[in-house]
Amino acid sequence: MQYAIIDFGSNTIRLSIYEVNKDKPSDFVQILNKKTMAGLAGYLDDEGNLNDDGINKAIEILESYKKKIKNFNVVSSHIFATAIMRKAKNQKAICKQIKNATGFEMDILSGAKEAQLGFYGAMNTIDIKKGAQIDIGGASTELVVFDGTDILFATSLTLGSLSLYLDNVTGLIPTPAEMDRIRKQVRAELETIPEIQNLTFNAISGVGGSVRAAGKIRDDWFKGSVGSKTFKVSMEEIDDIFDCAIYDPHHAMRKILQVVPDRVHTALPGIVCARTIADFFDAKSISISKYGVREGYLLVKVLDAVNI
Repeated sequence: MQYAIIDFGSNTIRLSIYEVNKDKPSDFVQILNKKTMAGLAGYLDDEGNLNDDGINKAIEILESYKKKIKNFNVVSSHIFATAIMRKAKNQKAICKQIKNATGFEMDILSGAKEAQLGFYGAMNTIDIKKGAQIDIGGASTELVVFDGTDILFATSLTLGSLSLYLDNVTGLIPTPAEMDRIRKQVRAELETIPEIQNLTFNAISGVGGSVRAAGKIRDDWFKGSVGSKTFKVSMEEIDDIFDCAIYDPHHAMRKILQVVPDRVHTALPGIVCARTIADFFDAKSISISKYGVREGYLLVKVLDAVNI
């Protein structure tokens, strides 16, 4: 059986189609992964409404996805939205326009629910038994503290790789001073969350494109080894990436364009965010999973294959 999941994000809109074993729903394979850079956070006006250009761009992308879905034997299609729709003051009007134009009924996830689904999507692919998990999106960062398969705490930070870039960076590659401003902004928000103060973990886990970008850049620049589903990036390796960006920004930009060209402006702000959160927990490395919120949504909301 095939299922289509559309992740409607602040920076990207992504279509994933999964082949699911009907006798064992947790056994699935991704057979299509299509990502489109939308940058919808840049279409929010001064009143917090997503403007017509942003809505039309989203509809155009979703219509193209609808055509792709027709080429598969999809049982059902589902679309969920994250920070961009939580922020948009005109979310009801957006949902209505999207449904009228495409037929898709949007499910707007709370920050805590997004964090939980990201954990359940990745929990079978990470090698950390107790710790924290982060998912750095375009305009929000989801954070979960877990022990085994139990979520102890889940929340959403009001910052992400795109918003950090827009708030702090003037060029494509952040300067040392701009990186420092990003660190201070992330740290300041972490310090407002009483539930996570004084927690320490040897490692944290990460899901989502921003965290995976750190692994891809590390792997390309320093020729690290990548596992089939997860791999780790150390704080020292992240610092080497920062050193390259600081001392040879033109080389760094060329390399980022080669490895993660669609994240040329958001990759480093996202990595600075990840490094800052790891520092907050005194973690020495980040274990990265290729699975996350989309797989969690499939397992929990669509297949009802995970009890929460």
